[in-house]
Amino acid sequence: MKPKALIIANIEAFLLEPLTAAGFKFSPGQLTFKRARNEFVQTIHFQANRHNEEHVCVAFWSHYQVSSRSYTSWH
Repeated sequence: MKPKALIIANIEAFLLEPLTAAGFKFSPGQLTFKRARNEFVQTIHFQANRHNEEHVCVAFWSHYQVSSRSYTSWH
């Protein structure tokens, strides 16, 4: 199985159900969960290692972000 497909399979097996229940939507092409809460947009993104090799190594990093359109006026 290719590294990105393996990451997607594990996300779908372990994270999709609980995060979907919490209101997140998954985009497999971008490896991203996203949801809007009030004025905030919460994002969980998985970044695959560019050195991943099929049958050798599958590594990734997770990034968490909260953004708000009203932040600039508040700041």
